[in-house]
Amino acid sequence: MNKTLAFPGRILFDHLPKTAGTATATWLTSVLGTGCVSPQVNGLHRKLISQYGGTYSVISAHMDFDMGDMLDPRYTYVTCLRDPIDRAVSWLYYVLDEYKNQQDTKLYQSVSRLLESDGQELDNDLIPNISNLYVNHFSRIGATDNTENRLSVAHCLKVLAQYDLIGLQEDMLAFIYEFGKLIGSPPTSEVARHRVTPARPSLSKIKKGLKKRLIELNQLDLQLYKTVASWQRVVIPPQLTLPQWQKYERQSGNRLLTTPDLIISKAELQDGAVIEYGQVMTFTVDFFLSRDITGLGMGIHIFDDEKRWAFGTNNILLKQIHENVETGSYSARYYLIADLPTGRYTAGFSFTERLAEGINELAWSDVACEFHVRRLIEQQFAGYAYLPTELSLLPTHDADDARIIAAPQGSIFTTDSIPAMQCNQTMTVEVVIANCGKQHWVGDVYRPVNIAFRWAQNGNTILEGERSALPHGGIRAGQTATTSMLINAPALPGHYALTLTLVQETIGWFDVMSNDFKPTVIHIIVEPNNAGAQTSSEPD
Repeated sequence: MNKTLAFPGRILFDHLPKTAGTATATWLTSVLGTGCVSPQVNGLHRKLISQYGGTYSVISAHMDFDMGDMLDPRYTYVTCLRDPIDRAVSWLYYVLDEYKNQQDTKLYQSVSRLLESDGQELDNDLIPNISNLYVNHFSRIGATDNTENRLSVAHCLKVLAQYDLIGLQEDMLAFIYEFGKLIGSPPTSEVARHRVTPARPSLSKIKKGLKKRLIELNQLDLQLYKTVASWQRVVIPPQLTLPQWQKYERQSGNRLLTTPDLIISKAELQDGAVIEYGQVMTFTVDFFLSRDITGLGMGIHIFDDEKRWAFGTNNILLKQIHENVETGSYSARYYLIADLPTGRYTAGFSFTERLAEGINELAWSDVACEFHVRRLIEQQFAGYAYLPTELSLLPTHDADDARIIAAPQGSIFTTDSIPAMQCNQTMTVEVVIANCGKQHWVGDVYRPVNIAFRWAQNGNTILEGERSALPHGGIRAGQTATTSMLINAPALPGHYALTLTLVQETIGWFDVMSNDFKPTVIHIIVEPNNAGAQTSSEPD
């Protein structure tokens, strides 16, 4: 048996205002169903993915991008553009029609002044809607405020090149044909128009002053649109066979079932409609049983404001079985801790009867109570999420002042003859270290004792090289150890003095802290890498 599946893709339809987005979304829903295509939603790109990505195959949205946001590689991106001047005119007259019964609104008045003045009186609140909408929208993707030429056509074209499909409102059939190929739908010969602005004039009939003003406001969008329009090379074949996904309709919410066997008189949340995070909630359902029930099941289910199932359980899962419940009236109590994110929720209840042949539903309600969870906290954090936090401070014994070397006594020397060195050369030499004092040379976690060296030129230290570790356990008082150390030559050629010594980090160099510690100083000529370097020499 072949199983037909609903469309499994991941598509983000970036629906810009007045670019036939509603008509496209309506067509998508008619093909794939309400269970695959989201209703028209608004919000930030990433938040929309988080909210709706797990519920719908296609997210249709008026979306905004945070500065620097990137397209999600898991999704196919689709958008549609329209001649910028035509789009702006459509938006202006749409506002007039939409707010004709609310003519006192600021937006309506701003649009009226612009149209009546033939483009001369332009309020600032209109500019985002009628000036370079496309460039302002797409320029935020992959850019920051400091990005050079962020508001440029070139940057937006690079962004649009990442979109999988870009349609033109002026050629909707070609756009829908290409969109159909993405979702496996046969081509259509007609796309129904939606939310058409009835009173708007055509471009050829708008006043010259208004048209001139709109052209001035949309110079970048006009360049962008011209280039994108040149990309379109769609040829629709007379017939096209594509796989057909099963249309998947979203189940209507708020399921309600009643039977004469169990009659509910009241269902309520006793604690009110506003719940504090972590509070104990008490739900009460009063009901009457008109006959004996051999095994009564009672459940509760909580949905968030996006109709997603947040929580559900019942007395069977909780192993609280109610056997042989007699006819009569009862009050069921549900005690829950509101460990829920801030937001709005609904609670519903179910009652069933367990029979030998299966489960018999007695009553069901998806939405019986509504409530809002809030979290009252002082703003003691940064970011968008609150995580309960506690800090502690505990003393440790990792820093031991008794291990600080106060007056080192001893010496370090090498029995190796250091050959000619070249710039940046690294070599290993054997050294003998004698601890003639009364302290153990090891240090602690934060102030270890290491073998070290310095390069000096004309009496000035110009390089502290890499450290080498002492033998495991350090060097005890009265002990002599033979080990090795790394030496790195300076980057520039010249005459240098190389000092071999020990150091306790953050405390000091042994040869500087005490005259009783004898370092080894060797005079070396460091040659360029391509020359045969020669050295000399003689330890001091």
